[in-house]
Amino acid sequence: MKHETIGVVMEIRGTLALVKPMSHLNCDSGHCCQGDGVEKVVLEMNNETNARVGDKVIFEAKEVGMMTVAFMLFLMPLILAFLGAGAGYYLSGIFEMNSNLLVISGGILFFVISLLIVKVFDRYISTNTSLRPVITKII
Repeated sequence: MKHETIGVVMEIRGTLALVKPMSHLNCDSGHCCQGDGVEKVVLEMNNETNARVGDKVIFEAKEVGMMTVAFMLFLMPLILAFLGAGAGYYLSGIFEMNSNLLVISGGILFFVISLLIVKVFDRYISTNTSLRPVITKII
């Protein structure tokens, strides 16, 4: 499914363009998606049509696999925290230590590891140029 949106080119940086979205092609008003009083974002996208500053353009936002992103941001840290707590409980039986201390320590350690994984995933997504929106047409 294509998600085409109209926008205005605000700035050019080499092969990239900074575009301020206006509305989806199937919207009736220019503020249907982001609200009337909301400050609109500026998106960095591939400028394959050589659009210039001030041009109105149609761009296509690629779907990045929202289920994967949601899993990485929300579920994976929780799963790893629970696995860390389980590992701490298991180790408390082996080392005959206070189980509460090791359960909490394991949960916190695995949660911090999951945050590092999320940070690496975020860098991958932000630097991968094939995942950026693409300007398809100048209006």
